[in-house]
Amino acid sequence: LEDPDPAVVEACANTENPEECVTDTVAEILDGGNLDEFVETLVEEEVEAHIVENLSETNAAETLDGWDGPVLSETNAIEIELPQEFEPEDPANFGGGIPPPTPGPSSAPSSTPTVTPFFPDIPDLPDLEDVLGDQFVSEAAGSLGDPHFKTWQGEHFENHGQCDLVLTKDHNFAEGLGLDIQIRTKLVRFWSYIKKAAIRIGNDVLEVEGKSDPEEFDTSYWFNLEYKGEATSIGGFPLTIHNNKVRHSYYKIDLSSKYPGQKIIISSFREFVRIDFEGATAETFGNTVGMLGDFKTGDFFARDGVTRMDDFVKLGNEWQVLPTDYMLFHDQSQPQFPKRCIQPEDPQGERKRRLSESTISVEAAEAVCSKTLGNALDIKDCVYDVLATQDLDMVGGF
Repeated sequence: LEDPDPAVVEACANTENPEECVTDTVAEILDGGNLDEFVETLVEEEVEAHIVENLSETNAAETLDGWDGPVLSETNAIEIELPQEFEPEDPANFGGGIPPPTPGPSSAPSSTPTVTPFFPDIPDLPDLEDVLGDQFVSEAAGSLGDPHFKTWQGEHFENHGQCDLVLTKDHNFAEGLGLDIQIRTKLVRFWSYIKKAAIRIGNDVLEVEGKSDPEEFDTSYWFNLEYKGEATSIGGFPLTIHNNKVRHSYYKIDLSSKYPGQKIIISSFREFVRIDFEGATAETFGNTVGMLGDFKTGDFFARDGVTRMDDFVKLGNEWQVLPTDYMLFHDQSQPQFPKRCIQPEDPQGERKRRLSESTISVEAAEAVCSKTLGNALDIKDCVYDVLATQDLDMVGGF
């Protein structure tokens, strides 16, 4: 460019490539963009690009030091300036706090009566892990449809974002073979669904995708990056692939040779993909981490294994696939780290409005779901999917 605006040159002076910045910024301004906002965004993208380029499995903590992701920062926090004379109150003064006992009997009655505890002492309950150990069997874990997640302990929750997520992983699975399961979610209006799932055991990777074309009934998968490659086992465990010709495909991994009676099943119904774990025990999955939570306690943790999480949007951002997770899919889909998962705008309000406009009644959805399913939480998930998609046939995904 000849004689660019000095303001543009000044704004781009501290970017990585000032000349390229000036060219892009001038084009943006001609399209009606804002100078300062565009350059600020450009600088942020350069910083994020450096984070990804420098990130490796050995320096993740150092590289991400000071960066507020992938967990969302508390942007609505407000700092309050306290007056100089402020003195914090003793917590013992709240809720009938009990004063500490005197070292010996009082010589005279006290001026105030001794406060009796409102609640009696309740013994601590033992952890489920201590009671059941490796005997606990999870029969309901997995994820499906409009993504409904079922934890190892049977808790149901939803995450309506769009990105690649770590469903569960354990690098020491099967005495060091390693297990990684990732899912790719796709946003549709105010809800999303699992579009793809990929599983790695040892050096083998199976990737499964649903079919959106109503005329296609065949399987759609990649094995070690080859479309419909020959696949009879994965990581040494038998793999069977079956299609029932009515838009259901099943990919069953039998773990019985090492873990009797246990299976990992990936299936697809139309474009919806689901993952189920049959007969899962702590011996097999007790050390897994990811979206499904802790196998033994049911708690949700951040990647550090210590920070507890109770916000499922933040949980999704925390377990978004990072470069150090080695994405299993054969292609990329936006967003990719460091861009966070895309969330639906006003998911609760939009969802309620859309569902209120539904042409299928709640009663009709409940009737068709109850006829097929017995678990109350599964019925609830099914009803929501039927209403969201406006399709009674969605019960087939359950």
